[in-house]
Amino acid sequence: MDAGAYKYAILHYGYAKLSTYEEVLCTNFTCFGPIFPLNELFETMASKKCDWWGLYRMYEKYKGRAYRHMTSFFVVYRKSILESQQFKGYWETLGDTSTYELSVRNHEQRQTPYYDKCGFKNEVFIEDLPYRKY
Repeated sequence: MDAGAYKYAILHYGYAKLSTYEEVLCTNFTCFGPIFPLNELFETMASKKCDWWGLYRMYEKYKGRAYRHMTSFFVVYRKSILESQQFKGYWETLGDTSTYELSVRNHEQRQTPYYDKCGFKNEVFIEDLPYRKY
């Protein structure tokens, strides 16, 4: 799944190499947008004060608890997070992502609270509505 591929690429290139970039984009084949020039997206997000960002944040309810997390199909990590020990620690403790469900649970739903707890700020281009009953 995408998280396993991201981890492979991060370990392959190494943390030192990645920290030489201002931003590193991780995206997968399920991303079908934005359907407008990417320069508009990157210009908008350049003005946001954050350590990492993505296209979209989801609000979900799981086992009676409402929470939010950034989707993992398009995530940009900025230098401030790329140079951190927490970034390295996150990828080195990533659990099994061999199925869609495991990838969502062990990466997508874990990443936002992990970096929030570490004090990193995230932003999204599109903010979803707060949790609603379906």
